[in-house]
Amino acid sequence: MFCVFGLLVIVAAVTIVGPVQAVPAAAHLTRSLNADPLWTKWPTSNISYYIDASYTPEQVTQIRAAIDKVSKDMSGCITFSETSPQSPEFKIHVTPNKEGSKVKETRCFAYPGIYVPLKDSGAKEQRVVLTDGPTGCFDGSLHPLMKYFTVILGKINEHQRPDRDDFIRVNQGNLVANTVNIYREHTEDGSKGACPYDYCSITHNQPDVYSKEGEDGFIVRNKPFYIPKLNRLSECDCKDLSSIYAGCDAAKCEPLNCADLDGAEGDEEEEKPVE
Repeated sequence: MFCVFGLLVIVAAVTIVGPVQAVPAAAHLTRSLNADPLWTKWPTSNISYYIDASYTPEQVTQIRAAIDKVSKDMSGCITFSETSPQSPEFKIHVTPNKEGSKVKETRCFAYPGIYVPLKDSGAKEQRVVLTDGPTGCFDGSLHPLMKYFTVILGKINEHQRPDRDDFIRVNQGNLVANTVNIYREHTEDGSKGACPYDYCSITHNQPDVYSKEGEDGFIVRNKPFYIPKLNRLSECDCKDLSSIYAGCDAAKCEPLNCADLDGAEGDEEEEKPVE
């Protein structure tokens, strides 16, 4: 069984204590893209996918809307083409289910790009798991679905950057059982990028995700002192992806000053898909 990079990984559970200390964002300009050779970007900017028949029509509508929004936020330089399960090219299989089963996964996940051993084995598809339920990613907004179509392009979760402890204080003791590994940090060798830490990244977890009831899994150390939940790629999400996909121009990425957002204008600023 393949483990899920960024989700099902081995790490010691450590509770981080001590006062919150602000660190200037400009001090760190690295590490939001995968650089581990086990994963690679897609060979072209037009990526094939198909949607599993297990989804409801409403869920299919939401998935397609999330895919379209990622492409739109990249000014169309990255596109996704819907195909059939039988198509011969290596493609994304969007599914709620466990591998080779009709049993649903309990959490959503994606690899940060093509998993090289999987493709080299002769497989013709790679899963992006989008499931519903209390720990799933169908909450009526585009944001959580967009996240996984951004990760599959080669982004790592922002909260797993090697410099993240300067920007969030993780409290592993507040996380529910079997989820502490979600906050495993990537190594400097396994990540790359040219943007400062990005609280507005579509890949950044909310503090209450996988946390115990009434508790937060981490504290935000700097402005805006919360994690905006935007139905769009951040400027740095767009710039990171533009740096690795041909035909993308970082100058076209929509500006976003994350530090100046407040709760009223930050959360879910764009339209929700049909439920």
